[in-house]
Amino acid sequence: MHPEPPQVPRPLDRRVQRSRAALFSAAVRLVSERGTAAIPVTDLAAVADVSRQVIYVQFGDRESLLVEAAIDLDAPMDVKRPQEDLVMRWRR
Repeated sequence: MHPEPPQVPRPLDRRVQRSRAALFSAAVRLVSERGTAAIPVTDLAAVADVSRQVIYVQFGDRESLLVEAAIDLDAPMDVKRPQEDLVMRWRR
């Protein structure tokens, strides 16, 4: 049997990048207005103009979206890193 090749993250599709950016922006806006506890998935989706399913497919749950948005917000603007790299660092 041949060993499995290492998994290399693929670049995100443009539509995924746009929806992630919209969701990150919506998360930052809503957290600043209401705090983290008072933000249902339906509100995040509505402000970002995406479906709730997009949140679940891309992030798994509301909390993961909020964590990734906070990580993205904390990243320096001059450093362009794929989101997968940031998430992997967070989980280490």
